[in-house]
This record gives sequence, structure tokens and C-alpha cells, in this order.
Amino acid sequence: MTALYKRIVIKIGTNVLTKEGNHLLDREHINALCSLFIKLKQRGAELVIISSGAVTAGLSELNLEQYPEKIRTRQAAASVGQGKLISIYNKEFNKARLHAAQILLTQSDLHNRERYINAKHTLESLVEYPVIPILNENDSVTTKELRLGDNDSLSASVSALFNADLLIIFSNIDGLFDKDPSSCKTARIVPHIPRFNNDIWKMASEETSRWGLGGMKSKLTAAYK
Repeated sequence: MTALYKRIVIKIGTNVLTKEGNHLLDREHINALCSLFIKLKQRGAELVIISSGAVTAGLSELNLEQYPEKIRTRQAAASVGQGKLISIYNKEFNKARLHAAQILLTQSDLHNRERYINAKHTLESLVEYPVIPILNENDSVTTKELRLGDNDSLSASVSALFNADLLIIFSNIDGLFDKDPSSCKTARIVPHIPRFNNDIWKMASEETSRWGLGGMKSKLTAAYK
């Protein structure tokens, strides 16, 4: 892969990081993902990770069993969870003498030219070292009105900023289906989308899980960008 793609951005959704049916982090799965990232880095890839999961990671620390409706509660969970999440990544990366670098972005960072260039230079500098940058939206300070959107959207923006050769979106969904697989047994995966048209957009659902923000439509939008 690295022979064809030097700069790689990988986005990991909340449902990929958690155990099925609850909001607990799946450490075994996260460790397997980290092993993959380490191998890519060791093979020469300039790797950037967009990781969801901060709010979810903080829920258990605050003894919350449900995804909070209040923005300030989500912000509190994100503040606690982001530190927990980055420590898990760093612990796994350290086994290979690599380090996790945390970067939290807001809408203004990508819409202000000076901040945009600063973020670009930071990423380009970090990937020259034994470091894997872990990016997320700064959920502890952002509000609904100021959000970048979701991490699918953020991954597309960072891919452009970083001049990435490849964007990979990890999901617990197998892919884009031509029909709703939950209600139609004949639904088939669309393996390749050569161009976007109305038929493709109609296939994409906006439905999300209770722990995540994005849906298949947001993933198509990220690819379209």
C-alpha cells in the first residue's frame, strides 16, 4: 500500500472503537488497529489518524450510561475521554518506540487561512518523526453551531490540508448497499463508485447509531469532497 500511497489519512468511527451494544472501549480491537498503524508507519507511510471516541470514552469515567443530551455534559465527557483515548494510543505506539501526538481542531482552525497553514505545517513536521498524529474535533469547546460537522467531514478536510494520497474510513458497516440491508435480504454492496449521481445519493442512509454522529451519507460526502 505504501508504495502507491505515501500520505495516508485513516478515520476511525466510534462504533469501531467500542464493544458492540455498549459504550465501553474495545481495548483488544484498538490494540489490533494500533498494530496496523505501526506497520504502516514502519513501512514509510506518512500516517495521520482521525479518531472519534472522546465523548464515549469519557462516559464510563463519569458513570454515565446514556449518551448525554446536554451539550455541556458531552463537553465534560469529551474533556475526560480525550485524555483517556490518547493515553491508550500512546501506550500501544510506545511499544514500537513511536509516539502519539494529539491535535484538536475547531472550525476556525480550518476556516482561518493563517491557522489552516499552521495546522498543515504542524502535520507535515510531525510525520517526519517517529510520531503518529491523532486528530479529533475539539469537542470540549465546540457547540452545535460551531461544529465542523462530524469526523467523516473532518477527515476529508484534513486529507485536503495534508495533501493525502489516500483516505480510508473505518466503519462497522460493510459498505454502501444498493438497498437497506436491515430490511432487504437481497441488498448488495456497491463495490465501486466511478461517479456520483442521484441514484448513488439515494442509496446512502443518514441513520446513525446512538454513539456516533455520522452515517453512510456523511461518508459519501467525505469521498465526494
